[in-house]
Amino acid sequence: MLEELSPGIAIYNDVIPDELAQSFYDYGLSVAMGTYQEPPRTIWTSLKWHKSLVVNSGLVLCVRPPEKMEKELEDILIQNGILDLKTDKRITETAAFINIWGRGSFICAHPDGNYSKAITIYLNKDWDHDKGGFFNWQDEKTGKWNVISPGFNKAVVNGGGILHGISPVQSDFRITLQIFVHKANS
Repeated sequence: MLEELSPGIAIYNDVIPDELAQSFYDYGLSVAMGTYQEPPRTIWTSLKWHKSLVVNSGLVLCVRPPEKMEKELEDILIQNGILDLKTDKRITETAAFINIWGRGSFICAHPDGNYSKAITIYLNKDWDHDKGGFFNWQDEKTGKWNVISPGFNKAVVNGGGILHGISPVQSDFRITLQIFVHKANS
């Protein structure tokens, strides 16, 4: 189900099957805990991000999921009309990754100028207001800041260039699936 909040920002609820969302969550948690069965294809931390994004932020662990899961995700995003191969590159070419946000981690306000859109899917089942980790964005027309609360299997689709950030996480971890989409001809 699509809910357009403003130009460039949309929410989809139940964007992927709950079982797949849970599989991404379980895989990310298993990597963070060192109990994974299949080693990560790629792993890094937010220390690799531009310093202006993570000023005084806690650490974020970034993990590329197994190819099979990434391909299944791509197929579902195409079926749901979120990924359009006429205008977008395949995510299997550009990568999806799981972010495990530690307590105190956040991202300062910034635009994603290098991407045509960014898709964030929230994977924690039990998330409440006190746990933070909110998606904040600035409406380009009004200048007003708006907030989206994380919810299990909710996707925020952010059209490139929208000023946004993430408020500090106040729990032990918050797990998201992140996909940056590039234009097909870039």
